[in-house]
Amino acid sequence: AVAGELARLRLPQTIESRGAWIPATALTRGARGLWAVFVLVHDGDSSSVERREVEVLHTEAERVYVRGTIAEGDEIVLGSAHRLVPGQRVHDTSRRPH
Repeated sequence: AVAGELARLRLPQTIESRGAWIPATALTRGARGLWAVFVLVHDGDSSSVERREVEVLHTEAERVYVRGTIAEGDEIVLGSAHRLVPGQRVHDTSRRPH
């Protein structure tokens, strides 16, 4: 580098925080400029979706790190969330017997 030139320095930083990495495609717009995801709720042989509010803490390529009203073990709808409404019945292909 020559005196007077601009330089960029990237320092990796680790921050401990509860949350989860999810695909960006799982996000849908929430109320008041926030974000939400849909999770599957199983009721016997049928499933529906429930909206959960999340806060985006970090983005990286095609995935985001979020925290909010999701819990460990929640099954998050990974794509086409913009086409769902809370309470909508869905067919969960991941639970179909092989």
